[in-house]
Amino acid sequence: MNTVGRYLRREIISAVLFVLVGFLALFAFFDLINEIEDVGKGAYQIQHALGFVALSLPGRVYELMPIAVLIGTIFSLSQFASHSEYTAMRVAGLGRRRALAAISLVGVWFALATAVVGELLVPQAEQLAQNIDTLDHASFNNAVQLYQQLLEMYPDYRRNDTVLYQLARAYEIGGRNDDALEILNELVQRFPNTLLIDEVQFRRGEMLFLRKQYNDAEIDRKSTRLNSSHSSVS
Repeated sequence: MNTVGRYLRREIISAVLFVLVGFLALFAFFDLINEIEDVGKGAYQIQHALGFVALSLPGRVYELMPIAVLIGTIFSLSQFASHSEYTAMRVAGLGRRRALAAISLVGVWFALATAVVGELLVPQAEQLAQNIDTLDHASFNNAVQLYQQLLEMYPDYRRNDTVLYQLARAYEIGGRNDDALEILNELVQRFPNTLLIDEVQFRRGEMLFLRKQYNDAEIDRKSTRLNSSHSSVS
């Protein structure tokens, strides 16, 4: 009887997990589609969207476990009935009470697992997910405001080329490539002899290439090579 009970429990658990994974994959797909709309806003990138979806899974498990257990159990029992396995179990001596006890034990296991997930994993995962979700505005706006304040407070500071470059990088990370390109153009005009000129021309060339301004991108690429060769000679 122990062998029959183990077989019964194993089949039910396998079916429940199969249903649960299917539901999780479906909900994760829709969650990812929803998060992709925010990719590029502030510092929120695709890796953050994937992390947010992954951290949402414990909450989904807590929500979906009861329906997955119900569907998985019904599916397993229907499979037993359609293949006459339950009849064979009855002939082998598996009574209704033993079958009910085996199924109830599986239900208790899943109930305990759901409670553990809900009490231990879900709160921490949701907190981390909310921290990721705030990346779309907070860190980006803070960095941009800081660099803008430095430029306003110290307009004649000799290292403003570095400040402008960092401001352009902040815009680029935040997905505001047009603003980044504008700042890089200003940097080249105000500081044509900056030590950052190679990096600036490289960044400008990348952005112009992405905007399909291939001729301008090629000019920046050649300027970078020319500056590098001059630096080597000197």
